[in-house]
Amino acid sequence: MVAPNDSFGWFNAILAAISALAGSITGLVAGTWRVARIEPRMKLEFIRDLANVENDLRDQIEQHNRESGMRSDLLVEQFQESFAGLRRQLDEHRLHTEQKFMRKEDFRDFRDEYREDMREIKDSIKDLGKK
Repeated sequence: MVAPNDSFGWFNAILAAISALAGSITGLVAGTWRVARIEPRMKLEFIRDLANVENDLRDQIEQHNRESGMRSDLLVEQFQESFAGLRRQLDEHRLHTEQKFMRKEDFRDFRDEYREDMREIKDSIKDLGKK
């Protein structure tokens, strides 16, 4: 025969097991329902935030490209001006050299002076030889 306390102990153990099982099933259902309800919202927020970050990044890249292009264009323009100025100066100096470096009259004067100087030197050398 089973003692009354013994059946009550089994009953409590079974009742505790059933309540634990019911609690875990309830927690599982509640958790699933909660995740099923919250996850799409989280997903939407994540996608929205990611799209905002992508748009901001795209805007910053476009702005950087515009500014970089403007700086490059400015540098190219400055170099073109510098090279054009140097070319102009070289051309002006070349023209000046061709036109005015040694005019015919100046060259004739130089030649006559040179001849005179050479005659004087030759005469000086002759005079040294006589002494």
